[in-house]
Amino acid sequence: MPTTPTATSLSSTASTVTLTVFIHESGHSLDLLGAYADKPLSASQNWLDNYNQDSAVPDPYAQTNQVENVAQNTVVDSYNLNVPGGFGGLEPGWQKMFHQYATVQTEQRNAGNLLVPGGTCTSRLVNSAPVMQAGKRRRGTFLGSKPNIALPSDENVIPAKEFSTPSTCDLHW
Repeated sequence: MPTTPTATSLSSTASTVTLTVFIHESGHSLDLLGAYADKPLSASQNWLDNYNQDSAVPDPYAQTNQVENVAQNTVVDSYNLNVPGGFGGLEPGWQKMFHQYATVQTEQRNAGNLLVPGGTCTSRLVNSAPVMQAGKRRRGTFLGSKPNIALPSDENVIPAKEFSTPSTCDLHW
């Protein structure tokens, strides 16, 4: 686990993005957009009760607030579920944060094993409009036919909701 706080964002100039960044950002989506029974997990009594049983969090960035803590524990739990030996084989102090990542593990399992190969996702956000590659429309150059992004008739649609990062992510201790 990193010993200094770090943050990474994706942009057109990013040259390297690690898998953990994608898992972390997916953790935000699962938490804040309603994939888990506790919606959002990071503000639920279930999460806080389990957090209060532990004496550590995965890294300094997880100390920012509970939203970031759930996202970082999503990375920990993904490793724990998918790598032989799990998180305990990597981190000698795994017991100090066990209740947090075990809570993510239980929530993801109850939602369809979202963090493991072969898991199922039965809900998703409504499609947004396709984004043209910068400058392609003016030149009349396209990347090919548009993909079919239609929702299957048996898939639940997560209703869109207004989201404000400051009001949603600014938790006070």
